[in-house]
Amino acid sequence: MSPALLFVPRPKDVVLRSGSFLVSADQAIVIPAQEKAAMFPIAKRVQGVVAEHCGVRLPIALAGANDRPRRLAFKKNQSLAGDTYLLTVDGAKIEIEYSEPSAAFYGVSTLSQIVRQSGKHIPCLEIRDHPDFEVRAAMLDISRDKIPKLETLFGFVDFMAGVKLNQLQLYIEGFPFAYPSFPQVWQAEDPLTGEDVIELDRYCKDRYVELVPNQNSFGHMGPWLSRREFVHLAEETEGKEAFGRYWKAVLNPLDSRSIDFVNTTYEDLLPNFSSNLFNVGCDEVALGQDKTKEVCEERGAGRVFIDYVKNIYELVRQHGKEMMMWGDVFFEHPEVFDELPKDIVVLDWGYTHDFPYDDHGKLLASKNQPFYVCPGTGSWRSITGRTNNTLENLVNATANGKKHGARGCLITDWGDRGHWQYLPISYPGFVYGAGLSWGVEENEELDIAACLDAFVFQDKANVMGATMLDLGRYCLRESNPGIFGPNIFSILNGLTPLKDRKSIEGVRAEDLLVLEDYIVALSDKLDSARMGCKDASLVRRELGNATRLLLHGINLSRLKLSATGQDTNVTVDLADLVDDISEIMSTHVVLWLERNKIGGLSRSMYPLEEWRRKYVEIAD
Repeated sequence: MSPALLFVPRPKDVVLRSGSFLVSADQAIVIPAQEKAAMFPIAKRVQGVVAEHCGVRLPIALAGANDRPRRLAFKKNQSLAGDTYLLTVDGAKIEIEYSEPSAAFYGVSTLSQIVRQSGKHIPCLEIRDHPDFEVRAAMLDISRDKIPKLETLFGFVDFMAGVKLNQLQLYIEGFPFAYPSFPQVWQAEDPLTGEDVIELDRYCKDRYVELVPNQNSFGHMGPWLSRREFVHLAEETEGKEAFGRYWKAVLNPLDSRSIDFVNTTYEDLLPNFSSNLFNVGCDEVALGQDKTKEVCEERGAGRVFIDYVKNIYELVRQHGKEMMMWGDVFFEHPEVFDELPKDIVVLDWGYTHDFPYDDHGKLLASKNQPFYVCPGTGSWRSITGRTNNTLENLVNATANGKKHGARGCLITDWGDRGHWQYLPISYPGFVYGAGLSWGVEENEELDIAACLDAFVFQDKANVMGATMLDLGRYCLRESNPGIFGPNIFSILNGLTPLKDRKSIEGVRAEDLLVLEDYIVALSDKLDSARMGCKDASLVRRELGNATRLLLHGINLSRLKLSATGQDTNVTVDLADLVDDISEIMSTHVVLWLERNKIGGLSRSMYPLEEWRRKYVEIAD
């Protein structure tokens, strides 16, 4: 493959030939007459790309006797399986062969990347390509705490279509959706409405992306169970403190009213989706704490869990959906795994570089259980990501998923503890994950930085891609780098007292200085980027505020070192900290509202508000 041509995902088989096809106004885009309904929108997509990058608007015509000799043509080929496509470019024509319209759409995605790089002189080549995974999915957490605007979601779906991702899930816990049966719970949240979901669903379908409902139905029920009208459904009698509130997180599976409540939410949510899939969650369920303690001791927590899951399964079937669920509890209680219905798709999630995807895949395959591997972008509980762990996690998941016959790969992007990472921070993980889920071997050595520059940020200076990856390596320069919650993030987010020695344990002033120099150098590089993406100005401001927050965390760490007596040579001006965090917060509000609804913003800001209050209190 020529180094001059970039692809994401890299195709299975590419043969470059001499010469090129010159796009000119006397040509046409030709589609089969018998499939004009399905193929016309795909042809319109090609038409738009050619017009933008070649300066020529080619007409769309039906195949027939009056075909122009020089053309861009779609050709039905029944011998091609599923999403396999053939893309051929010679001096006389461009031809995309396909069996299913989705394959033609993916062929256009590849052609679009070529045209973006070559302009009207399209190199002669032949590409034969197909995906490793039937499902190549992305998940956005819209519950903690960002609820994206529809325009943001539309843009993300366009990105997905460009890199051949074909399923989108929006994770729901709490009130990011306007449940008609419970208007009192979301009136202050600014959630997505049923109309929003229907519109997004249609937008996705036009781009061969399946919008799959995703709502937790067992654990992670804190927002509901913290309310007076639902607290009786909680398994716990005492809650756990989080963000200044006491949360009860798990529905009581022994109370029939739990199932009735969950069914009502399903009746409100599911009719808005055309997909026949439904992710019911059920991850991180801690049983045997209070109301289920006696029964769990008698029958086992795994038994209590599987009985509730079977009840959920019957509900999902009644709603005409195929159930998906997170698989972690089953790996904790393998004694009940064999009772899981064989048409439930198990979502095997794990976000470390050494997660046992191989062992899990072997077990799931031996039980003939359909499953996805579910790695992550690694952006959450950070400020600018965790690049190295993310890339290794994605390779681990996809390689072992392919090895054991996983049906799909779901790239997750969470918002734990305030969703402080801005959307661009997640794109390296999504780009690399899209490549690997299409073709593991072909994309393991993908030039992620170059692909980010070419297809996401459109940076002519070729700065942004590498800088984004390096920003995600800041944690490697911390005194005690962690896989989850790097030190700087944890110190900013944790709200421990200034004189708490444990929160600053192992942190050294000299390491903070090295980290500061590293971040300042990367921040300076951002100024040299020449981005052409539609949101270039916003991306620049987001990354500017993210690096500023990192630098603030360094100064807070210095203040803690001084306050605990671990380094008395460190001096930090409290007035400067107050001014700095105030400006960071005001900028964060503006940036948040550019892409997201206002719901959840106050929760995201809570730790920063508390630090500002502490600074002022100490200064006074």
